[in-house]
Amino acid sequence: MDSSIEPTLGGGADVSAPPPGDAATAPSGWNGPVLRDLESQVDELIEECDRLREENIALRNRQASLASECARLIERSEAVRSRVETMIARLRAMEGS
Repeated sequence: MDSSIEPTLGGGADVSAPPPGDAATAPSGWNGPVLRDLESQVDELIEECDRLREENIALRNRQASLASECARLIERSEAVRSRVETMIARLRAMEGS
């Protein structure tokens, strides 16, 4: 087995893979641009996740607000319909007199 082979990022059982924890304890094959790139990608994913979480909360709040407004408008529409039907009934009653 060649000891100069750097650890891989694949799913194989690689005994030289970095242990959980900070990058300072990782084997030398994991230092440098590869690790920085991975850290950068993880940071970007965390930021995107936070942004999406906030957007999701805002959208849920907007949906609740719109649902409430819709219910209020339906209620008002029903009240207007009832008043119009009452007026029509009165007009018909006046015509018949």
